[in-house]
Amino acid sequence: MSIFIVIEGIECAGKTTQIKKVASALEAKGHKTVTMREPGSSQIGEQIRTILKDPSHKESMDPLTSLFLFNAARRQFVKEIVKPALKRGEVVLSDRFFLSTIAYQGYAEGADKEFVRSVCAKTVEGCMPKKTFLLDIGIQEMKKRLLARGGMEHDRYDQMDISFHEKVREGYLTEWEKNKSLIERINGERSEEEITQDILQRILLLLS
Repeated sequence: MSIFIVIEGIECAGKTTQIKKVASALEAKGHKTVTMREPGSSQIGEQIRTILKDPSHKESMDPLTSLFLFNAARRQFVKEIVKPALKRGEVVLSDRFFLSTIAYQGYAEGADKEFVRSVCAKTVEGCMPKKTFLLDIGIQEMKKRLLARGGMEHDRYDQMDISFHEKVREGYLTEWEKNKSLIERINGERSEEEITQDILQRILLLLS
């Protein structure tokens, strides 16, 4: 059975770790999985990712430039990877999708939220995740994890000030409050194994 699942969250929420762990657990249970990240995964998407993540663009990149670049990468991602995988009957696990764009470009960078939604909607053309799991951690926990991995200099978003990340988290939580049937909030400050089992059981329920 094919299903499209997205894992979201602020920086250092544990998305990449959980994608890998959940995919491994699903494979062990006989489910063919495809894992990917946004922006990226396709050849074009990875090239766009390099531009979007470049810390030298921290002050110069306009919110609409970010919006269009993220969605350009997303378009390739959907057409080249997501739709073919779903057609093959596979489980698609994505590290971020359009909810990130709403939170980052809409809530934090100040782009018009309805315009952001309209661009995202046109980009995905109905290719919607069955469920989005929001790994929620507090800003202080994010700061602790950033420091543990070497500080806030890894990419453009790592370098944003704390108020930026607070706006992103606020955006995520606001969207969750409005869309609880589609977005499930997961406590991201527990052990990795607890979180993996939590997400895995919810996905298996959807697959059943």
